[in-house]
Formats: sequence, C-alpha cells, structure tokens
Amino acid sequence: MEYLEGYDFNLQYHLGKANVVADALGRKHRVTSLFIHEWEIVETINQFGLGLQGVEEKVYLGSMTSRPMLIQKVMDTQNRDSIFDTFTEDSGWVQGDDGGVRFAGRLIVPYDKELQEEILKEAHHIVRFMARCLTCQQVKTEHQRPVGLLQPLPVAQWK
Repeated sequence: MEYLEGYDFNLQYHLGKANVVADALGRKHRVTSLFIHEWEIVETINQFGLGLQGVEEKVYLGSMTSRPMLIQKVMDTQNRDSIFDTFTEDSGWVQGDDGGVRFAGRLIVPYDKELQEEILKEAHHIVRFMARCLTCQQVKTEHQRPVGLLQPLPVAQWK
C-alpha cells in the first residue's frame, strides 16, 4: 500500500460475476498453461491414432479396431510357420492388407493341431447356435439352392 500512496486512485470492489476483467487477468498464467497442455494432449492423441469428434459443443475421443481373435491367432501362427516365409504370388498365395496369407480370398490355416481343433470347436458352436435361433432358421432359405426341376438319379448297373 505504501507504493500506491503517491497516486490518486479510487479502490472499488465488485462482487461476483461483475469482476470479470480482474478475474481474467488473474487467470492469464493458468490459461496459457492450459493451451500448452492441450497441445501435448493433441500430440498424444495423434500418436495413438485416436479420433476426435465434436458433437453439440462436446468432444468425443475414441478409437475402435475390432478383429476376431481366431483370425488373429491364425495370422500369428502363419508368422511362426517357416513355410509362409517362402510363398510366392505365382502359387496363388497372396498376402492381404491385414498381413494374413490367403489363397483364393480365403485365409490359409497352418498345420497346427491346437489351432485346427479350436476352429472346429468354434464352428460347432456356431452350428448349435444357428440350430436354436429362430431368426437364423427364418433367414436360412437364402443360403439354400433355389427349387427347380428334380433330376432323376442314374440307375446302377451290375458288372
């Protein structure tokens, strides 16, 4: 206060929200610090390949990648199997965008008993589920051959 005694001034106190200017000046250091932290957060988001989306004054952060675990196991087993190191595209084997080796568009399952058994168990679970599911039973007709003229079976001949 001694420093201010040499000046002619009037000290007024504004209660609450009316004191906006002084409040903003007092928070200036904190605001610049927030901007720096925001840039650090944006850089971290970009490093992890996450996406930001603004909707109605809200920002959502997210990233979702889904891949069936069984397909991932097949591709991991392919990476460990030495036969997949020597494949050529002349043989019809093609490496897909996901890194899996395919033949005629289908993922090649390496010779691994545990993996093959796991695939068969999963297939049986799917068949059991479809047998019980009413919706699956109603939709099943599109996967069957269309009805047409019946063809007679050839007659067996004795030799």
